[in-house]
Amino acid sequence: MKHFATVLLTLTLFGCAMSQWVNDLDGTLDFNCPFGETISRVQSIHDNDSEDRLWAFECKPIPIDSSDLTCQNSGYVNDFDEEITFNCPFNGVISGTHSEHSNHDEDRRWDFKCCEALNYCTTNCYFTPEVNDYDGPMDYTVDTDYYISGVASHHDNGKEDRRWRFFVCKVITCGAN
Repeated sequence: MKHFATVLLTLTLFGCAMSQWVNDLDGTLDFNCPFGETISRVQSIHDNDSEDRLWAFECKPIPIDSSDLTCQNSGYVNDFDEEITFNCPFNGVISGTHSEHSNHDEDRRWDFKCCEALNYCTTNCYFTPEVNDYDGPMDYTVDTDYYISGVASHHDNGKEDRRWRFFVCKVITCGAN
């Protein structure tokens, strides 16, 4: 009952219905923005019983003519319990993710979908500070004229959780290549 009350309180504080979570605890996560959009908000809560997180995402349009857009998946960018430092290649931005959870390692490995276009570049990029504490909620929204281009994360085997930072950039026209 204590576990249920904690999850219910967290859901109430986030203002999220459970239908907004894109994964089940200990399950596979698959999320893709509609074509021409990129992830703009990341929400997550940690559950100590399952040592996993529930995840929710929101999207916004990429300022690129969608006819010029190409997207590809990164493949897994980390092993369980290992660091993540990932940036989309070719001035890309993150528009989706796939993740699987290991009960043995109590961690996830991640695959990101990156979208990019010729004649567009990322600029004024920086890493955010860590956006969550171990076992704590996460609610990160990228600034209006910025886009998530990468992530960094480290896993703590004692807490069995990750802390996250995002690599965010502006997207501009950069001329013919």
